[in-house]
Amino acid sequence: MSRLIDRSLEIFRHKVSMVTTPRAVSRVIQTEVNGYSLLVRANEDVGRAIHFSRNFEIRETRFLQSVIDERAVCFDIGANFGYFSMLMARSAPQGQVHAFEPLPLNAALLRASAVLNRFENINLMQSAVGASDGVVEFVQAEDSAYSSMIDTARKGVAARIEVPITRLDSYCANAGVTRIDVLKADIEGAEALMLDGAKGLLSDAARRPRVMMIELYQPSLEKFGSSVDAVIQRLSGHGYTANIIGADLGMQRFDPVRDAAQYNIVFRADC
Repeated sequence: MSRLIDRSLEIFRHKVSMVTTPRAVSRVIQTEVNGYSLLVRANEDVGRAIHFSRNFEIRETRFLQSVIDERAVCFDIGANFGYFSMLMARSAPQGQVHAFEPLPLNAALLRASAVLNRFENINLMQSAVGASDGVVEFVQAEDSAYSSMIDTARKGVAARIEVPITRLDSYCANAGVTRIDVLKADIEGAEALMLDGAKGLLSDAARRPRVMMIELYQPSLEKFGSSVDAVIQRLSGHGYTANIIGADLGMQRFDPVRDAAQYNIVFRADC
């Protein structure tokens, strides 16, 4: 029932905000959320929700706060303008945050928010993450949160640009990352490519993420020739179990029928 009420309030606030800040109006606003400042694109879905509701993905936010300790090494892949990057930086003041965001404006907003909050533990890579190192064509959607390496058709195409791309294995080697505690990824269907580029990392029990929260949206995954089941099976082979976040923030084993509408899947490494 509580999830239904939360969703109803979210829909109501979204409709109100559509009137006050329509998509056609490009607008950057400074807002306050979770105890930190954040520059958001208030004409886009994510920024609008954060600015007008003063929250975003409440269960996911609280869960990450519960698993990040003050010295944690965190990765935010598909960071957008930095909601989760700032959350990680505030939760791990003596740790590190490695954020990856290929779109120039979003990356600039993330940098500026880090300065506003005096977070000096964020390392930003203006780059996509995938199965190769180099440069890749990137499809910038009309709402930037839905941008990806191919057109997933979730939103209209605003532009096609070239951006750097890196494998997680390459990045960790070059940056001297010896472990990852918490990883969040939201890269619009390219999650299997991210795993292709992290085979070494995932095979090393000493370095691999102990907790991962990955958005798995079936229609977008299919555009890349993958699926929710394929990603779960692959990570199972590396010793991870798939879960969803319960109402009490506890873990419930992912059920493909019951949880078909749940997109943020939590993977925990078996001890």
